[in-house]
Amino acid sequence: MAARGLGRCKTLAVAGPWHSPLMSGARLEFERWIEAMDFHPPKIPIVLNATGAPESDPPTIRQRIAGQLASPVLWRDCMSRLKRMDVGLLLEVGPGRVLSGLARVNGFGGETRIFNINNLRG
Repeated sequence: MAARGLGRCKTLAVAGPWHSPLMSGARLEFERWIEAMDFHPPKIPIVLNATGAPESDPPTIRQRIAGQLASPVLWRDCMSRLKRMDVGLLLEVGPGRVLSGLARVNGFGGETRIFNINNLRG
């Protein structure tokens, strides 16, 4: 990969088949669960990991966040989009710091504040 200019690859240990067609059943269940929720236009841009593009239309956000469970993550597209948007703050919500590290590898350096939130006090 590096010889072709594509960068490095790293195998990530995961606990489930996230972001793959094997999650289709969970996606359908999640769609039913969020059906009753009100979605409003976001106050800040939302970049979706299945498209790598910002979205502000509430019905589209509802559809796409459910679809993300069974779709590949377009990480590099998301990172490129956020760089073009001149994002200066990234929040990683959940256990671990894998995504923060991947953000740094994808060009987010000292000029970007990156915080990890892994508990209610975080």
